Amino acid sequence: MRFDPSDLIAALLSLAALTLAIPKRDWRSIPQRLRLTHAGLRLHVFGPPPWERFGVLWHVFEHGVPLMLAAWYAEHRGMMARAERELDRRESKPGLVFRHLCDEMTEEELHARLRARSYLLPASRLELPRPHRLLMPPAEWRSEWDRRLKEMEAEAAAPPPSQAAAAPTAQIARTEVVSAPSSRSEARVEIHTLGEVRILIDGTDLAPQLLHARALAFTVLYLLSWEVRRPGDRMTREFMGEETFNGQDPAMRRTGVSTRLANLKRRFPELRNRIVTDGEYLGFDTTGCEVDVLRVFSIAEGMRVAGAHPTDELVGDARDAAELAAREYLPGWERIESGGTLGGSAASDVVADVRDRVVGARLDILGGLAEAALAGRRLDEAAAHLEKALHMRPERLDVARRLAEVHEMSGRRGRAAELRAEYGIDEAW
Repeated sequence: MRFDPSDLIAALLSLAALTLAIPKRDWRSIPQRLRLTHAGLRLHVFGPPPWERFGVLWHVFEHGVPLMLAAWYAEHRGMMARAERELDRRESKPGLVFRHLCDEMTEEELHARLRARSYLLPASRLELPRPHRLLMPPAEWRSEWDRRLKEMEAEAAAPPPSQAAAAPTAQIARTEVVSAPSSRSEARVEIHTLGEVRILIDGTDLAPQLLHARALAFTVLYLLSWEVRRPGDRMTREFMGEETFNGQDPAMRRTGVSTRLANLKRRFPELRNRIVTDGEYLGFDTTGCEVDVLRVFSIAEGMRVAGAHPTDELVGDARDAAELAAREYLPGWERIESGGTLGGSAASDVVADVRDRVVGARLDILGGLAEAALAGRRLDEAAAHLEKALHMRPERLDVARRLAEVHEMSGRRGRAAELRAEYGIDEAW
């Protein structure tokens, strides 16, 4: 029999095909492995595949190509089964509640999804009532009250005056009560609130001592700001107590207000005379006082009334008022408020309102000075005033339009075009 090489090659190829087709592992565990992997309960049929080249070849040789294809299909179907189970778990009621606890959705979204799937809503969150906190007043108030009690005890323990001396004393007291308003009107009072806090009474500045007692400083300056914001307006004692002693019961608030007024009368009687008490109402009397911020408001109103033809005296006052109004009203108010209240006060809103009015008054003054300069054909001066006004309030379209017109009249067409482009102003020439 003659040897044929083709027969040998065919035999070797058949042997190689059988080697790659028949698995070399235990046949009894293969069906169960495929079922578990297909159901998604196993990640791999025969463990993680190797990444080395030799390991991959050995993996193919050990399991065979048909079994490798079946294992790949089972692993793919298992991955899809796990993804479907994960989606079902996330959309189940426990899964939705867990996602809400992990901040993946809000409580409104959780309730909407539970209703869409006909699930019962979980119990609402229990909200306990907030405890009512009573704040302890500062210790310096207690020390101040103790000193006042000792003074009252000393006055009560003093020997009573004789009957002869009582009549002149009573007459003197009656005379002082009647003459108190006239003495208050005769005293020269200057109150500076822009850029600084100074209270001059007959040339004596009480502000350093007053600002050191921040509780009393808050009372005086808050009532003054209330009067400046709305002249003639008054606040009640209850309102003053809420702003000052927030967190305490009404009886303690009223007592605190009365105590503070008594301390003010004892330490600063001139300022206490300026505080008007009309039953339940409190206010600050500015009659006969020179208050810088009120003067600024008055000059601003005069410039609005005068229009483009103010007097020379008014123009001079307006220039000084414009420079004065550039300063902050009651600087350091936040520190005064924190030392004069128990927190939670809205007194800063009143001060902020006055500060806005100061800015508005300065705008009116600058606008009046600009119109007066235009009437005198002083275009550069008018442009300078309007530039300051626009820098203070860049949102004022009327100021920007007027400034563009002034630059156009003075020949600065580039600046005028820039303003019109920035504010979208149509050219009027």
